Amino acid sequence: MFRLGHAFSIGKVPQGRRIAILTVSGGVGALMADSASDAQLEMPPLPEHIGAELHRRIPFCSTINPVDLTGQITADYSVIDYAAVEVAISGAYDAIVLFLAAA
Repeated sequence: MFRLGHAFSIGKVPQGRRIAILTVSGGVGALMADSASDAQLEMPPLPEHIGAELHRRIPFCSTINPVDLTGQITADYSVIDYAAVEVAISGAYDAIVLFLAAA
């Protein structure tokens, strides 16, 4: 928790309303999307090249925002690394929300 507190203390507050939700649970992703919608946040779709690569790695994942990477990431942790980094550098989002419980 100290590391999270430190990260939050030096991080920047997002200036826009566009978020990407990356999760290991489709149900939780839907709940998070509902909450984001209630907060009037935007959830643009993933850039096509990121979705294509995620489907290559996990054919049954959902690449609609919210993105359901499924529990399959426990077999290949590089998938979450790829998704988070590519989404962050894509410029399509102002913030990323990750749900990784049980992963």
